[in-house]
Order: sequence, then structure tokens, then C-alpha cells
Amino acid sequence: MREIAVVDIRDGFVAAAVYAEGLQGGGEKGTALIRGSFLQDATATQVKEALGRISNDPDYLIILLPQSLFHVTSTHIPARDAEILAQMMEFEVPRHFPIPANRLVHAYTVSERTDTGYIVNLAGLKLDDYNAYYNAARAAGLHADIVSVFSGALLPAAGDAPRASLDIARDGFGLTLARGKRIVYSRWFRFKPELDGQDFFSVGILADTSAPQAADQIAAELNRLQLVTGIDNLPEYLGTLFLTGGVLRLRQAVANRLASRVELKNAKVKTLPAEKGNDGLEYAAAATAAAGFYQDGTAFNFIPKAQRRLRHHVARRLSRGAAAVIAVLLVAWAGTAYGVRWKAVRGFQAELAALKRDARQGEGLQLKMGEHRAQFNGFNAFAAQRSFNLEMLTALTGGLPRDTFITELEFRPCVVTMSGISTNAAALLKTMEGTADMKNAQMLAAVQTTPAGERFKLGMECK
Repeated sequence: MREIAVVDIRDGFVAAAVYAEGLQGGGEKGTALIRGSFLQDATATQVKEALGRISNDPDYLIILLPQSLFHVTSTHIPARDAEILAQMMEFEVPRHFPIPANRLVHAYTVSERTDTGYIVNLAGLKLDDYNAYYNAARAAGLHADIVSVFSGALLPAAGDAPRASLDIARDGFGLTLARGKRIVYSRWFRFKPELDGQDFFSVGILADTSAPQAADQIAAELNRLQLVTGIDNLPEYLGTLFLTGGVLRLRQAVANRLASRVELKNAKVKTLPAEKGNDGLEYAAAATAAAGFYQDGTAFNFIPKAQRRLRHHVARRLSRGAAAVIAVLLVAWAGTAYGVRWKAVRGFQAELAALKRDARQGEGLQLKMGEHRAQFNGFNAFAAQRSFNLEMLTALTGGLPRDTFITELEFRPCVVTMSGISTNAAALLKTMEGTADMKNAQMLAAVQTTPAGERFKLGMECK
């Protein structure tokens, strides 16, 4: 039976839970709610102690960082296999985040395989923010197997139905639209002002006083959502809006007010179901563990592969076995060292020669990788500029008559120059003036009549 521990870090509190996965489906072993900022040493230590009271040594530990730190999006990558996908993502990822590449921590998960490539979910945050939480966890003795970001939409869903989730925290709420495993839209909105602490944590009547404030701000964002996202079928996603975060009474009060305020047809607002009678905020962490959030492909993992280590309890077991093996090898080596010394030296020399050959091949590979990287960077720079994009190239060449041939095409910022041969060069001016986003088409040189047709040189400007 495997035990999965989840540490769900939020603003001003941390929810911890342990879920036991067994042959009968397992069950929740225990939950805990620790108030305070995780970046304070005392809080992180309290989280470690709370997990220890629930489980001595869980098999997996997942740390979920606050959603407010992240930028999450989805994109399509035209890669033919997983190896090419990994190589393309190295160049593609920095284009999707407003963070310099050298200050960015990112990860991606494949949500769908298509005929032309992969649809991937991307998530990234600032390196300084990541290090602050990761180092605080390690200092408290929390050695994570996965560091990810929580969102109700990331939990496994049945089928490909569109859905929406809204996670409420004291300082704001995270809104996520998803279809299957694909994240269509995800953003964090801050409350102004923050929810009152008593209302957010209390199960009493005080929880009702913050509901109007939260519902008004949430409704305002939902009403402008279609304008921001450009999603035509937005009502399908918001047909059922699931709420997580905050105590049950607060969520229910917000749900009741949203149901009467959201100006969308058939919109239904529900709190996350199947809470097993647990009215505490730690339910989100328990639900994450129960859903198998630790599985590969279900969660992002921001821990670099080079830093991922064996779990400490597994390492202890291996070290015991390794110690016995090493002891036997030492005895055998001591008895036969003199006889095998020469063979060992010869073997080392052969291995060194092989390593040198591999190194020379590696240098050639690095050189080729550098050339490919330069080509990728050049293409990305070309595609990113409005005056150089592929749609403009398609529009220019697609609008030319069949009896016109281009021999030279030059792009410069907001200027396009083309040379070629046509049966009626003068008619090209009117044709090019009708091309999208172009203006001021004019001949840059006199038209020359040749046996093959009229030779021309034409120039245009972008609008």
C-alpha cells in the first residue's frame, strides 16, 4: 500500500493530507491545517510535524505552490515524436512567459496527441519565488518528489467535456477552464481587499459577511471573460462552475450569490462534491492525493531531473544492501589485487581511449546542435515579427496571378520588395494594393520587356 502526502501551500495557511492507495481503493489517512506563512521557518516545521503524526514515512510527497505565482497556458507543438517534442520545447517555452529565460522555472505536460503533433500544458514561475518555497521545504525536512501547482481543473476528468473551476483563497481566486486534460484558460485574480481571516476560516455565521464582497469581484471577472479569452463557446465551460477553497459555509454563500449574478445562460455554481463530511480547507489537498495527482503526466514537476533523488527511505534500504556487497567486494579485491593489477591497468587505458573517442564525437554533436539552435532562433525571430510573419508571406504569394513568377523576394521592417517576370506587370500594382495589411505599391524600376515576359521590380509598405 502506497501513501501519498500532499502539502498544499496557500496564502496565510497550509493544508496537508495523506492518502493511502490500496487494493480496495484506499482512503484518506488524515488531514491537517496549519495557519501561517510557509516561508516562515516555524510554519514549515509545523507542517513537517503534522505529516509525521499522520504517516511516519509516506511513499510520495507532493508540494503544491500558490497558484498566484504561476502563469499557465496551453499550446500545440508540431512534433512527430516525444524526443522531437522535448527538443522543440527547449526553444518554445520562453516565448510563452513574461519572464526572462534565465529567471524562469517551467514544466509542461502532454494533454493530447494529435495527427500533427502534441497539445501541451505549460506552467512557469519566477526562479526566485520557486527557490524561496523549495528551500524552505528542504530546510524543514520536507523532501518533495513533485513540486507542482494546484488547480481543480488539473484533477482527472471523465471524457472531454468542457468545465470550469474556481479556487478561492484569502488574497484572491484562481479561475481555470479545461477540456479533458487540456488547460484552455487559467488566471489568478487578486481580491481588493483580502477576505477577512475569521470569515475565511470560520464555520460560523461570520462566513456570510465576506460572501458578497467575493461574489461581486468574481462575477465582474466572469462577465468580462469572453472579451478577454475570445472563447466563443464560453457558456459551455461555465455551464457548471465548481468552487474550491475556503470553508464550506463561505463557498456555499459565494455560490448562492454567483448563481443569481452571473449573466450567462444556464450557469450553475456548485461547491466541490464528495467532501466526506470534511468541512476544513485541507480537503483540497486530500482530494488532490486521492485523485492520483502524483502520477506522471497528471501534474507538472518543477524539480529539475538533475536534482531529483531517491526517496530517503529507499536510499536507506539500498545503502544497507550496497554496504554488504561492497564489503564482499573489498575482501575479494584484497585477495586478488596483485594478480589482477596489470589487467585492471590495461582495462583503464582502453576505457580512457574510448572516452576520448566519445568526447570527440560529442564535440561534433554540440557543434551541430549549436547550428540547429541558431536556425530555430532565427525562425522564431522571423515568425514573431508582424511584418515578417508567415501569414503575410502566404497572402503575398497567394495573390499573384498564375502567369507571374517571383525571382527575388526581400523583407525588411514594414517594407517588402519583390522582383520577377509577368505577362502584365502593370496590373500587379492593383493586385498588391488589395493584399491584406499592405499599402503604397509602386514600381521601383522601369518594366523591361524580355522574350520570357515583362521583368519588374515592385515595392510595398505595411499598414
